This record gives sequence, C-alpha cells and structure tokens, in this order.
Amino acid sequence: VLPTIFLIAYDTLVSHTVAKCIKPVALGLSSLAQELMSLHWSELRSESLAYEKIIESFRENELMLGKAISLLRKNPETRVEKGDEREVVYKLFASGASLNGAFPHPTTREFILETAKKNDPLISRVVPARMYVLLSENGMRLVEMGGKA
Repeated sequence: VLPTIFLIAYDTLVSHTVAKCIKPVALGLSSLAQELMSLHWSELRSESLAYEKIIESFRENELMLGKAISLLRKNPETRVEKGDEREVVYKLFASGASLNGAFPHPTTREFILETAKKNDPLISRVVPARMYVLLSENGMRLVEMGGKA
C-alpha cells in the first residue's frame, strides 16, 4: 500500500501546471522522482527502512509548490522586454526605495505556518494544520485551517 501512496502523492504534485513552468519546482520534483526510483521497494515491508527522509522530501516539494502557486496568483507572470516599459516599472519601484536598495519596503508581510496538531483529545491521530498571517502597518489578519481527524 505504501508504494502506491508515494506514487499517488508524487503524481498529484507533478500533475500541477506550476510543476512544469517554474524551474525550482521542476528541479525539486525531479529530485523527488530520483529518490523514489532509488528506493528498494522490497525493503518497504521491513521495519529497517526509514520513511522520514522521503516524507520530508514530499513536504518540502509541497511547500515549494504552494509558494509558487501563491506567488503566481498574486503576481501574474508577465514578460517585460528591455526598453521604455522596463525602465518605467523600475523607476516606479525605485522611487519609494530607501537609499540602500532598489525596491521600497513592503507594505504588508505574509507568513504561512505549517504544523500538525490533534483536533480531538480522544483521537490520537495527528492532522496537518496551516495558519496564514498577513501583517501590515495598521493591522493583522489571521486564518487557521486544519484537517479533519
């Protein structure tokens, strides 16, 4: 059953359109594929094989994919060729910048915290949970999402 779960999880990650068009995501998934292919499937039935490394690779790739999706939704990919348009965009950002950098300080910051927690003290199953935090000068927005036990 476990090899099937690994393959389904990999297929789910790699089938997303971002997996093909964002280079760091594609490289991470390629590395994960190499790890999966190097596993000795016959050892999966024994207790000697540690799954933590492969599970951690899945977590890292899922996180990278999530970040890429979030950034693409906020900042649609556009290509600006060298010339007047590019210079105008640069000047727009540079006008609010400090003397040290080329871009202004962010007006908001977004954090995504991932953890695992127990929803019910009677159930020993741990479920994934995410907390989204958006900080700005005049406020904070907090959203918590958790899986079902």
